Amino acid sequence: MNNDFLFIRSESRIRRINFSEIHYIEGLKDYVKIWLKDERKPVLSLSTLKALESRLPGDRFMRVHRSYIVNLETVKVIERGRIVFGEVRIPVTEQYIENFRKFLDRNFI
Repeated sequence: MNNDFLFIRSESRIRRINFSEIHYIEGLKDYVKIWLKDERKPVLSLSTLKALESRLPGDRFMRVHRSYIVNLETVKVIERGRIVFGEVRIPVTEQYIENFRKFLDRNFI
């Protein structure tokens, strides 16, 4: 498995997405929206969040909610139990809080 990118089928095309470009991934039943740093619209793909999660490097990405995976390198602000990406606030739910706290503890001053 490559540690820098993956290919996603979206809108009748196959698109290469570098892991460093991903802000977060949102799951919608049988689809995922991949929100990228420099794009206003997400990349929509027919896939489950669980399937995509298994292809992402665990040291760089973390599931923080039933419907969200975040790129840990892009987490800049955490406010009241939510990860803030501009106007978007992604909750860290009870099921995933322990792993997220461990991540914070490893990187906290």
